Amino acid sequence: GFTGDKRINHIYIEGNRAVVSVAYGVSIFNLDRKEFGDTAFFNNGATFTSAKESIIKNNKIYSATPTGLYSHEIDTTFPVFSTWNMVKNGNFNQLATNGDKIVVADEWYSYIGDGTSFNSFTSFPNPITDVVMKNTSNVVFSTLNGMVYEYSPVANLVRSKDFGEGLNTCYISGNA
Repeated sequence: GFTGDKRINHIYIEGNRAVVSVAYGVSIFNLDRKEFGDTAFFNNGATFTSAKESIIKNNKIYSATPTGLYSHEIDTTFPVFSTWNMVKNGNFNQLATNGDKIVVADEWYSYIGDGTSFNSFTSFPNPITDVVMKNTSNVVFSTLNGMVYEYSPVANLVRSKDFGEGLNTCYISGNA
C-alpha cells in the first residue's frame, strides 16, 4: 500500500468527473454519484511518482509528474500504470488545457501541443507558479516574483501585470 503524503495536489473538473492528483497518482471522482471510480497508482515497485496536476481531454487523462507528462484513455486498463504513455519527458508541475491545446510547464519553461507532440512555448526568469488557458486559447502564467503574463497561442505577449508579491495562481478576466 501507499504510506506517503496523502495531500491533494490538484483537482481538475470536467463535466461530471473530477481528476484528483496526489502523491501516489490519480483518482477519478464521479460528481453525480459522489463516489470514486478508477485510481491509477503511478508506481514501479515500491517507488511512487507524484501527479502534480492532471487534466481531461477527449476522454483521456494527462498528468504532469516529476518524470514526465503521462497520458491514458479512461478505459479498463486505466488503473495499470505500465499501460500509461509518456508523452513528454521532463520534471513538470503545471498543466492546462482549453479542450484543444495543452500547455505543460516545469519551473522555468513551458511547452504547447495537441496531446501527442509538444513544442517549446516560452520561458521565464522567475519560477512559474501556475498556468491557465482561457477559452480564447490564450495562455496565462503567474510567477514567483508577482508577475502575470498573458500570451497568444503563438507565444506573442498580449499583456502583463506586476502585482509586486509572489503569486501561487492566476487568471485574467476581460481587460483587468
